[in-house]
Amino acid sequence: MAGDARAPRRALLAAVAVAAASAVPFLSSAGSGFLAWDDADTLVRNRFVRGVTAENVAWMFTTFHKGPYQPLSWLSFAIEHEIHGLDPGLVHLANVLLHAANAALVFFLALAVARARGGPRASLLFPAAAALLFGLHPLRVESVAWATERRDVLSTFFFLGSVLLYLRHDRDRSRRALVLSVAAFVLSLLAKAWGVTLPVVLVLADALLLSRWGGERGGRLLLEKIPFAVPAALIAAAAIAGQQSAGTMSGLAEHGVFDRAAQCGYSLAFYASRTAFPFRLTPLRELPAGGTAGDPLVLAGAFAALAAAAVVLVLRRRAPLTLLALASFAILVSPVSGLAQAGTQLVADRYSYGPGIPLALLAGAALDRLAGRTSFRAVAPAVALALVLLAALSERTTRLWQSDLRLFERAVAVDPEGGVSRFNRGMAKRSAGDDAGAEADFGEAIRLLPRFPSARLNRGNVRLARGDFEGAAEDYTAVIESGAGSTARALWYRGKARSSLGDLSGALEDIEAALVLEPGDPAIEEDLALLKDALRDE
Repeated sequence: MAGDARAPRRALLAAVAVAAASAVPFLSSAGSGFLAWDDADTLVRNRFVRGVTAENVAWMFTTFHKGPYQPLSWLSFAIEHEIHGLDPGLVHLANVLLHAANAALVFFLALAVARARGGPRASLLFPAAAALLFGLHPLRVESVAWATERRDVLSTFFFLGSVLLYLRHDRDRSRRALVLSVAAFVLSLLAKAWGVTLPVVLVLADALLLSRWGGERGGRLLLEKIPFAVPAALIAAAAIAGQQSAGTMSGLAEHGVFDRAAQCGYSLAFYASRTAFPFRLTPLRELPAGGTAGDPLVLAGAFAALAAAAVVLVLRRRAPLTLLALASFAILVSPVSGLAQAGTQLVADRYSYGPGIPLALLAGAALDRLAGRTSFRAVAPAVALALVLLAALSERTTRLWQSDLRLFERAVAVDPEGGVSRFNRGMAKRSAGDDAGAEADFGEAIRLLPRFPSARLNRGNVRLARGDFEGAAEDYTAVIESGAGSTARALWYRGKARSSLGDLSGALEDIEAALVLEPGDPAIEEDLALLKDALRDE
């Protein structure tokens, strides 16, 4: 009896130890500033996260800024601004602390799963191993070390709380726990929409873990999921609308059905394989230029995922919890698997943050079973070594996120044919004062992605700064002819280039056209006034 009385205390101490260990590899991010890659638009130049005001909160709940619908994540930044003015080190530290809390919640989730399946209550090996495999894994770095991805760690915190409360509802038949579970789920969705498929996962858990399914209970259990399904459907619609408003959502004409199916299969294989072998991680893996359905690597991954699914289905009666874990992983990752493609990425490490939890639980259960068949002493050294290696890889990967240049040096090294990565490295080089290197990277980005007006515009800017006025004018003309959203800038800058070439009448025409598109812009107005003065002096 004394041992049973001490069990909750031991579990709490173990959870605290897991949280502390999970924070360590990511602490170097607290010494980082904000990145130009999204952090600048999300935080640095965004006045609506500078404090909790009625105007700011209204903006948070109605905006699709940068695409995602994430009012709770915006609110978290605003609250931080009230406390410390959005100090970048403290913003990163808050991400790390949220991640540490998530690792502790994964520990309690694994403990609840062990109890639900009738496992020994005294053993903490399964929950500790599962939580540390989740918390120390390098696939977590992007979500933790990137300030913009606060939405991942925050939404997962409430997601895990929702699942734990649902399991308590099953154990205690507590209606209050069910209501709180729904409330936590809504908060998770308001931070990021990745968890919209949770209602389906809960139905599977009812059948395969909790043994609640069967007979008339099935209908009642489905009705019980309606409070989860309604907000999930609403937030899913808002998420799609947000990506469409940002212009990042690909239509079927651009990304066809077969492309999406191949990408979905590849995504499952990629996240599962990188969980087992977390090497060659990069901040950006771009869609193949020729489409995913014709890419051999993507197709190989898709077929591997199909083969694995077939094996799991054949063995479903012998391993129902393996089926639950893998099916939950696939269901949770499906919204970001390419079925609804937004952006240029084929896969992204951050997409595995929440969906990676079932894989961690499955690996922890396998280690627990192995220890049961042999002994803890036989398993412990190998497990400890694996965790140390994961932590070391995470710490090294976290340091890549300390600067845009270091980050995209890595991206180009992993994928030299990535046009967007070349462009981002060019932007980082220009910020570092390396105009020659920036021009070369922009040129490669244009070669790889000919319809990339931002690369043309920025190469034009570099050429203008370096005195290559003819080359700059050529790039600006290409941007103008593409009809992209940077037309006003391109007209203005081409006017500058023409002026430097002595074509003052052409420059006047361009700058006046730019001012029509951007009326009242003081910088354009100033250049126009100077140009008119120069024309009068001729």
